[in-house]
Formats: sequence, structure tokens, C-alpha cells
Amino acid sequence: MGLTGTIPKEVGNLTYLTSFNISNNTFNGTLPRELGLLQRLQSINLRANKLSGSIPAEIGNLTKLEELDFGVNDFIGEIPASIFNISSLQRLSLRNNSLVGTLPADMCNNLYNLGFLSLSFNRMGGQIPSSLDRCHQLQTISLSYNEFTASIPRVIGNFSRLQVLYLGKNRVSGELPKAIFNVSSLVILDLGYNEIEDNNYDGRIPQELGNLFNLEGLGISSSNLVGSIPEPIFNISSLQSIIFTNNSLMGHLPSSMGLGLPNLETLFLGRNELSGIIPSSISNSTRLSRIGLSENMFTGNVPSSFGELKFLRSLNLGYNKLTSESELPFVTSLANCGLLEILVLGPNPIQGTLPKSLGNLSTSLELLDATSCQIKGVIPAEIGNLSNLVDLSLVDNYLTGSVPVTIGKLAKIQSLKISNTTMEGPIPNTFIIVLLRHRNKNRKLPIQVDSSPGVAYRRISYHEILQATNNLSEDNLIGRGSVGLVYKGILSDGMVLAIKVFNLEQQGASKSFDAECEVMRNIRHRNLVKLWNSIDGNVHKKEAHGGTIHGGDEHDALALPMNTNFTDESALLAFRANIISDPNNILPKNWTEGTPFCNWFGVSCSSDKRVTALNLPNMGLRGTIPKEIGNLTLLVYFNISNNSFRGYVPAELGLSNCQLRSLDMQLNELTGKIPASLSNCRDLQQLSLTGNQLSGCIPGAIGNITKLEELYLGLNDLHGPIPEEISELLNLTLSSFAFNKLSGTIPTAIFNISSLQSISFGHNSLYGALPEYMCNNLNNLNKLYLHYNELSGTIPSSLSECWVMQHLAIARNRLSGGIPRAIGNLTKLEELYLAGNYFNSLIPMEMRELHKSIFNITSLATIDLPYNKVTGSLPSDFCYSLPRLEVLSLTSNQLNGELPSSLSPCKSLEILSIPINKFTGSIPRDIGNLSMLQVSFLGMNELRGKIPSSISNCSKLATMDFSNNLLTGNVPTTFGELKLLQSLQLGSNQLTSQTSPVFLSFLTSLTNCRKLKILGLGPNQLNGLLPKFWGILSNSLEILDVPGCHLKGMIPGEIGNLSKLVITRLDLSGNQFWGSIPNSTGELLNLIDQNTSRNRLQGPLPQSLANLVSLEVLDLSQNSLSGMIPESLEALLYLKYLNVSFNSLSGEIPTGGPFANFTAESFMQNDALCGAPRFRVGACKDDQHRWSRKPKILLSDNSAIVNYRRFSHCVAQKPKEQEASSSNSFSAWFNIQEDFIPRNSSSNR
Repeated sequence: MGLTGTIPKEVGNLTYLTSFNISNNTFNGTLPRELGLLQRLQSINLRANKLSGSIPAEIGNLTKLEELDFGVNDFIGEIPASIFNISSLQRLSLRNNSLVGTLPADMCNNLYNLGFLSLSFNRMGGQIPSSLDRCHQLQTISLSYNEFTASIPRVIGNFSRLQVLYLGKNRVSGELPKAIFNVSSLVILDLGYNEIEDNNYDGRIPQELGNLFNLEGLGISSSNLVGSIPEPIFNISSLQSIIFTNNSLMGHLPSSMGLGLPNLETLFLGRNELSGIIPSSISNSTRLSRIGLSENMFTGNVPSSFGELKFLRSLNLGYNKLTSESELPFVTSLANCGLLEILVLGPNPIQGTLPKSLGNLSTSLELLDATSCQIKGVIPAEIGNLSNLVDLSLVDNYLTGSVPVTIGKLAKIQSLKISNTTMEGPIPNTFIIVLLRHRNKNRKLPIQVDSSPGVAYRRISYHEILQATNNLSEDNLIGRGSVGLVYKGILSDGMVLAIKVFNLEQQGASKSFDAECEVMRNIRHRNLVKLWNSIDGNVHKKEAHGGTIHGGDEHDALALPMNTNFTDESALLAFRANIISDPNNILPKNWTEGTPFCNWFGVSCSSDKRVTALNLPNMGLRGTIPKEIGNLTLLVYFNISNNSFRGYVPAELGLSNCQLRSLDMQLNELTGKIPASLSNCRDLQQLSLTGNQLSGCIPGAIGNITKLEELYLGLNDLHGPIPEEISELLNLTLSSFAFNKLSGTIPTAIFNISSLQSISFGHNSLYGALPEYMCNNLNNLNKLYLHYNELSGTIPSSLSECWVMQHLAIARNRLSGGIPRAIGNLTKLEELYLAGNYFNSLIPMEMRELHKSIFNITSLATIDLPYNKVTGSLPSDFCYSLPRLEVLSLTSNQLNGELPSSLSPCKSLEILSIPINKFTGSIPRDIGNLSMLQVSFLGMNELRGKIPSSISNCSKLATMDFSNNLLTGNVPTTFGELKLLQSLQLGSNQLTSQTSPVFLSFLTSLTNCRKLKILGLGPNQLNGLLPKFWGILSNSLEILDVPGCHLKGMIPGEIGNLSKLVITRLDLSGNQFWGSIPNSTGELLNLIDQNTSRNRLQGPLPQSLANLVSLEVLDLSQNSLSGMIPESLEALLYLKYLNVSFNSLSGEIPTGGPFANFTAESFMQNDALCGAPRFRVGACKDDQHRWSRKPKILLSDNSAIVNYRRFSHCVAQKPKEQEASSSNSFSAWFNIQEDFIPRNSSSNR
């Protein structure tokens, strides 16, 4: 109906409403919670509007609801769990929104009647719940285009009525459950764009798929499938669509494949590794309309039986090895396909000549691509019959003869490519007219034809032509033909025209001239000018009745000759046309058709005005790369890095005459496979595709690019093994395959490439052992990154032969044995990452010590050995040998002994991380001399003594964790001098505080630390009172933990001063606080977790607690609180844990909101409480009910106040920028390190 507006909260007054349908309008705004009051509602359909915000949890109150459709809106947030409690629900659709979160593990416990579930096109993640089979009535499950992970639950095989299953475009991996293929009712199965790999099938399509005899649609594209296509699939007679595009499928198609598929309409098998012939029986699938078999390895003749497919609209056979008989009989047969719109034949070695029957193809044909098909002979004149042709490509063939005049009949043509042939002769003027009409039409400047008699055509003298062309200068030459030359001329009045000069002494020139004049004689156009028959140095004028057509600007004149310059410009224009966003507006302003393209931004040309370089990095461009880019046949440097290009890497970039030396497409959004055709770029020295979304296997053909020096394929979705052919790249110096999904072993021959300087295989799934001779030939290697894989065995002792090594990262593998002493010989080593292995687990004790040789490498800046089983102690003088040390991480080992008495020589140290060991002794007194220190993790050791007050001299310190030791003495008040401090953890020690004054003076000093986010002090023996100043702690504070600190007195009311903070956890448990809970607690609007249990608090629960709208955990147990539980707490919709046990509370326990999920354990040992039997308390008497004590109108007012405060809080919140790290090495260390940061949790929940 085209209605617009918002949904008012008053809709909740329609209490008799049973159906609410406002779909396909433009309503906006958020959904009112009052919708939850419509208790009689059975159907609500808000589909296809512009509604936003989160879905109210109150929708779960609609207990009679059967249909809920909120699809195609802009809803955000998580799906309220309450919706999954509506047992009457039969249809649930939330597709095409921006919902996040996970599906509840018990989502189907109450949805007994659900038959339709659609959550596609959202951003949901996590696992698909295995409880899904409890929704046993389901007929449709649509979860595609989300971010679901893990494997497909086996329980899907339990659905006896399931007809539609959409799981495509997720991150599902692992096993493809055989149970799915027992669901014989399935009609549509879409699992595409996932990562299906299975130990049982090795990524193969199970034979059992043939059991789905009712299947009509089958799609498993881009899912890492390997092996052959099971033959039983081709016997499912009901199939209408088969899509296996972009996998690694191999083998032959069965010869009888078409016999069992009478209803097949779509067959897409492109981008695989299928081979053999295309079965002629495919014609038995008489309903086929779309066939895609491109980018495989099919051989043999193109079947003539394609011509029997009367409904065929699209046929793509490109990038195979197909051939044909000399007369191309399959082309003749395709004349029977009257609906054919798209025909792609190349590249293929088809050979043969184009038959005259080409003109009998469907008049619906819009695209004909026969690029690189080795076709010979002339283009038949009958091609002019293809009146609707828009795109024609005959590039890179062996065509001869001239362009037929009839090509001018292709009135709708937009792209014509016939470069790289041996054709000769003039370009038909009839086609030039069509071209100019098309271009002028695009400019909205229609050409007007004047056919009236007596038109006076302009006469141009020979002298004017000489002046216009600078005496027929080479600089004005714009085209060459077999019988003449074409020049650009500019007359004195600014008119631009093309002038063709014939060489009449050349055989056939006169015939060619006469033919062109005959064509031009019948043309009438207001800009028709005379054409001179011969200009050869003698002044010989002969007027003809023909001429060239000028459309109105310089570009039209330049566009007349179909030469290579024109092809380059067309390719650039196609590139510009594919740009959908240019934030700097450079290309629309600079790439204009009135300017020579060699002057365009980012374009470089050779002396003969051919494009040699296209450099457009870091411009924020968004779009796709057109295949026409392959027409830049002299392109040497192509750089579009750090933009937002999408789509495939065009295979046309690697045509047989590829001149590329550098191809840089890193940091874009490209998808699909790496084209194997790039192997034709034999001069390529740099190939960078890092930081895209490329999938599939690394083509082994890359090994043919023998001049390659730099290869960057990291940060993609590549899978499969590393090709052995990579070892053929003997000039390779820099390589990166990191952050992919590569598997298998590392080809050992790679370690024989002596030119290698950097190897990066990190963050994959590579396994196997490193070869013992690994470094024998790698004398130039300075960077080796193998971290985050599954490598096993020991570190080869030959490592010492990589004597120029500077960066060694083999962390997070399964390496064992000892850390070889040979590492000590790497005298240039700067970074050493060995974290998370099994070093020293199975070798004799005497070999299990931390080698002192490592601490003699004076160049070392990073030593990273956490999460191993390294024993021994730190050398007492190690800092004297490591003057450049910046990072020392030994977390979670079995180290012992005292810390070195002096750390001062480590003057560059930024990160000191040695928690979870058995270090003893005291913290070195000179730790304060480490002026660069930013992170200090010493927790979970056996350190004793006092915390040196000198630590306040570490002015850059941001994180300090000394928790879980045996430290004593006062907490230094000098901590307040650490202006950059973000996290301070001192819990689980024996620390005290100054007893005079009685307030915790160190806590007052911390008010100077304005960046403080985490403050953990308990348990300790601090004693004393909380100072009033604590209310002005850092406005960045997120966590305040002081449990078990022997604190006394009342909780200061100044706690409310923290109302502007982002404090999310407040733990005051296990102390000796008395008095009441301050009302000001209700001002901590961001609070998620509050624990004040095990104190001596008295009085009632403050009503202000209802303001804590984000609260998830509230523990007030083991106090002496009294009074009633405020009913207003029912408004705390996110509250998951409540404990008020062991108090003196009375009255009725609320039942609404989150209280519906609480159990008796939350309320036990409160003898005066009453309420529902499930709380295991007595029934309420009349004088105990809430309505007898307080008017309802007051409750409504309170509710309004709560809602107002909640609204004000939401409006007031602003995102806070993250603090930038003050050190690059600090950030880099956290990126690779997964260190242990202890959190104290002393509350007994």
C-alpha cells in the first residue's frame, strides 16, 4: 500500500487483535514493546519494511502466535530467547536483517509445531544447534548467508518431512553427514560456499546423495569438494538444477549423464578439474537452458547434439581443451537453439573456420565469445544477421581477409574485439556509423540524418589537409591498413576529422577505394566531408562522393580505426565503467573521453601510446575487474592494491602474450580461484594477491613462472597442499602463504631454493616434520615463519646454517625434543618465537634446561617461549648479554630460581612476562630503571617481599599483574604516578595498607591514573575504609575487584560518582561492609556484574537497582538485608543470575521478567519470603500480596521512570575510542602472543 510512518506503542491496546499484517510498506523506527500485550495475536507479518532496532523480548509473551515474519528489515542485535518458547509457532522468518549472536542450544525444546524456519542473510554465528531435530515438523530450514561455523549437525538426518535445506554461504566445515542423504523428502539442498572437508570422504561427494530421489535443486559450489561426481546423481530424474561450481572435482562425466535427467534446466560445473569428453547424451536433458562447463580440462569435439536443446539460453565452454571438425558443425547445430542468448567458446583449441551458418544462430544472441580458439579463415558476411548482438569477441585467432561490410548491421553492438588476428583491409564505414550512433546515444546526443535534396557539403582543399595533419606527420598517424594510412586532422575552425590516405600503387587499393566509396555514396549525414583518393607527395586531387563521419569531438575521430590504441582505451573505459565507488572522484573527473588516455591518472604509456602501467593503489575504489583488462596486451605493471575490488581475478590477464612483470592486487575483496592462466606471464617477477578472499587450491602452474621473485598469497581462503611445482621457482626471494587453510606437508624441495630470503607458512594446517637438511642451502634466509600449524618432530640442528636468520617463528606447533643449542649460533637473530610446543617433554633431565647460549645473542629483541615445559632458571647476568631485548615472555613453563638481581642492563625491555612458573625471591629493586617497560606479568609464582616503590619510575607502564604470589608490605602509594596505567592486578597476595590514616591512601593516589580500566586488589589484608575519593577513579574503569580485602565501614555513597564510567564489574564481596546498599548504586548504568555478597549489609534492596538495565549478575547473598524484593527488578531483562539467599527478606517473590527463570536456590534461607511453589517457600497470605500494599498506579509511575532513565541512558551513550598503543612492538607482541592474564574470582557462586 505504500504506507510510511512508525508503529505507535498504542498498538498494544488492540487486545482482541488476532492478525497484524503491514508487510511491503515503508514503516520505520523500532518495534514498541507493547506488542507483547497482544495476547490473542496468531499472526504478525512486518515483512519488507524499514524497521530497525532490536526485536523486543516481549514478543515471547505472544503465546498463541503461529506465524512471525519480520524478514527484509533492518533489525539488529540478537534474537530474543523468549521467541523460542512460543510453542504454537509454525512459521518463523527473520531473513534479510542484520541479526547477530548464536542460536540457543535448546532452541527447539518448545517449538513442537515449527514447520518453517528462515534466518538467511543475517550475521549470525556459532554452531547450528544439535537440538534442531526436536523441531520435528520442520519442512524448510534456511540459514544461508550467515557466519555459522563448526559442522553440519547429524540430527538433520532425523527430519522425515524436510523439503528445503539452505545452508550455503556460511563457514560450515567438517563432515558432510551421511544422515542428510536419508531424508528422502528433500527437494532443495544448498550447501554452497562452505568449507566441507571430511576425514571419511576426504572432501568427496557421498554416493548416498543418489538416494534423494525427490531432489529438484542441488547446490554445493565453492566448498572445497574433491574427487569425482557420483554417477547416482545423474539418475535423480526430478533434478532441475545442479550447481557444483568452483570446487576441485575431477574425473569424467558419465556417457549416459543426460538419459536420467529429463527435467534438468541448469547445469553449472565450471571452475573444477573435470576432464574427458562432454557426453553427447547431454541432449537428452531437453529442458536445459543454462550450461556452464568453463575452466575445466574437457577435451574432444564440442558435441553437435547441443543443437537439440531447444530451450538453451546460455552455453559457456571457455577455458578447456575442446576441439572441433574443420567446418565447426556444432555451430551449425546451434542454429536450432532459437532462444540462445550467450555463447562462450574460448579460449579452446577449436580450430576450423567459421561457417556461414553462424548467421543462422538465434536472433536473441547477445554475447558471442570465441577468444583464442585458433579459428582460421574469414569472418562470414552472414554475421550481420545477428541483429541483437551486444558483445562480440574474436580476439587472438588466425582470421584473415577484411572485416565484412555486413558487420555494420549489428546496430546494438557495444563491444567488438578482433585484435591479434591477421586480418587486413579497411574498417567498414557502415560499422563506424553504428559505433558513433551508439556512442552519441550514450551521450544523449542523437545523430540526425538529413535526407533532403540539395544539401551543400563542405569542400576541403588539399592545402587545408596538409595544414590539418602537419604535413601528414607521423605524430598525427592513428592507424595503418593494408592499402593505406589514417591520420588525425584538425581544421582551422577546430573541426576534427579522420583522413584516410590510399596507396594506389599497391595491389587491390583501387578496388578497396571503390568499395568504400560505393558504401559512402548512399550515406547522408550533416557532417559528411570529402575524402581524397591519393596523397603521395604529388598534389593530385580527385573528389569522391564519400567521406569520413565526424560525430562531434576528438574522441570520435580517434575511435575510427580499430587499432591497438583503441583497444587499450576501450579496456580502460571498461575498467572505469566497473567502478561503482570512487570516494576521491578521480576517475570520473580525470578519465574523460576528451583527454588522451595516456594522460589519465595512474596510466603510463610507451612511445607508441600503448598502455604499459596502470597504478591505482590506496584510492578506496570499489568495483570489479573487467575481463577487458586482458586487452592491455603490453601491460607490464598493474597495481590496484588496498582498494575494495570484488569478484574474480580475470583469467584474461594471463593470455598467451602476457607481458606483465608486476601484478599487485593485495588488500582487496577478490574471490574465486587463482587463475592458472597467470602461468602464461613468463616475465612476471612480482605476484601479490595477499589479503583477499581467494579460495580453491594454489595452481601448480605457478611453477612455470620461472622469473618470479616475490610471491604473496597470504590472508586468503586457499586450501589444499602447497604445490610441489613451487620448488621450480629458482629465483624466488620472498614468499608468503600465511593465514590460509593449506594442509599437507611442506614440499622439501622448497628448502633447496637458495635465493630465498623469507618464507612464511604461518597460520595454516601444515603437518609433518621439518627436513634435517633444512638450512643446508638457505644461506640467504633471514625470515622463517612456520607458526600456528601442526608441524611435529624436532627442530633440525642444521638451523645454525641459516646464519643470516633474523626472525624465527615456529610457535604453536607440535614440535618436541630440546631447543637445539645451534640456535645460539644465529648471531644475527632478532626475534625468536617458540611458544606453545612440546619442547623437552620426552628427553633426559640434563637436556631440559633453558640454554644459556640463547642469552648470548646480543642482537635478540624478542624471546618468546611461553607454554612449553622448559625447566631451569634464568642466568643471573642475562641482561648484560641482551642490551637490545624488548620482549621476554616465558609464561607457563617450569622455570624456578630467583629472578636476576639486576634488570637495569635490559634498558630496552618493554614486555616482561614470566607468570605461571615457580620463580622465588623478590622483585628486583632496580625494576624501576626499566624506563621503556609497558607490560609486567609476574603473577602466579612464589615471589616474596615488598613491591619496590621504584616501579613508579616506569612511566610508560600500562599493564601490571603481580597477583597470586606471596608478596607482603604496603601497596605503594607511588602507583598514582603511573599516568598510563590501564590494568593493575595485585590479588591473592598478603599485601596491606597504611593504617594511618585509616582510609586506603594508595586508592586515593590511583585517582591520578585516568586511563585505568582494571583494578583487582583482592583477596589481600588491606583493612581500612574505602575513601570518598574513590568515586573519582578513572573514567575508563571497567572492572573493580576488591573481594576478601578485610574492608570495613559503609560503602561510600560516592559510588554513584562512577555513573559516567564504563564500569562493568563491581566485586566488593567477602569484606566487612555494614549499613545499607547506597541508592547511588543505581547510577552505575553500565554495570553487568555486581557482587556484594558475604558482608554485613542491612536494610532494604534499593529501588534504584531497577535502573541497572544492563545487569546480568547480581549477588547480594549472605548479608542481613530485609524488606521486600522490589517488583521493579522485573524490568532487568538481561539478568541471568540472582542470589539473595541467606538474608532476612520478606514478602512475595516477583514472577515476571527474569524471575520466570530463577530457581529456589536464588532465595533460600529467607524465612519470610512467600510465592510460587517452585521457589520452595510458603504461599503468600492476603496481606503479603503486593497489590494489598501498594497501588498499581505507583507501579506504573515507577515503570515509566525506569523506562525514561533507560531511554536517557541509551541516548547519552557514545562510543569511546580505543587508546592507541604507545609502542609498535607492544602491539605486535600482543598480536602474536596469547599470554595468560590471571583474573581473580573469589566470589563463591
